[in-house]
Amino acid sequence: MLELEVEINSGLAGDLATRIMALWPGLEVMPGENSVSFQLAVDDRLDDNLKRFEKALQALERARSLEPLIVHGRNLDDPDPGPEVIRVGRFIIRRPDSSVYARDDQIVLSLEPGPAFGTGGHPSTALALKAVDEYYTPRPGRPSRSGDRVLDAGTGSGILALAAARLGTGPIIAVDTAPEAVEAARANMALNGMEGRVDVSQMGADQVAGEFDLILANLVTSVLVKVLKKLVPLLAPDGTVILAGFADGQAPQVVKAVGRTGLTVSKSYSRAGWSGLMLTRT
Repeated sequence: MLELEVEINSGLAGDLATRIMALWPGLEVMPGENSVSFQLAVDDRLDDNLKRFEKALQALERARSLEPLIVHGRNLDDPDPGPEVIRVGRFIIRRPDSSVYARDDQIVLSLEPGPAFGTGGHPSTALALKAVDEYYTPRPGRPSRSGDRVLDAGTGSGILALAAARLGTGPIIAVDTAPEAVEAARANMALNGMEGRVDVSQMGADQVAGEFDLILANLVTSVLVKVLKKLVPLLAPDGTVILAGFADGQAPQVVKAVGRTGLTVSKSYSRAGWSGLMLTRT
């Protein structure tokens, strides 16, 4: 089961709970002091259910003139196990107990399924990996990006920070507010011999200091829209932001949020109903 917790004022919790129960009659919804929580089955209908849930949140935000609501997701079973072997561009993601053949130009990442999202099985993670691969790919007339400074905001399993560490040599900071994600990311860095390359910390993006050439954010739409304005001050003048975690139908909302930051979309990605964006300064 996937547990979703929405941060919301107690005075609006009933309104949100009513909207959720209208989507899924009979669903148990648990209002808290400043939150509303419920659980969805992790099955073939999950993507569609998450899209319906996002639309309900957006409708409430419009009706009550709210800032984008923050949603925390936690899989109570096996959050993002993925298949044993996944291939995305140059990357081959495998479970530690799986064997795989890789060419010299391919990069093998070993990830242990655990309590944090991001083992490559979800289309949004695959899109972000593809964008990271393209970012580091050498091109004629473009300076090398191998030494670029990287921030992975909401790192989850650490897969994007790990991919950047394998492609570049610059400093990498990976942050997440969830302690289980930080634990999983650190374990995956150690599993790949990268614990000394990536600084994994439990904190939010608003607590990060420094300047970064590349910022990665693979987050659910409501969180992504809210955190984006916190990431822009951390971006170097000629820096790049890679966003993922939103469905195709939610792309206009994200693009609208991007337009308010002074960044511009330089490239868009789509896969299996999910979207990703590469952003640069206008």
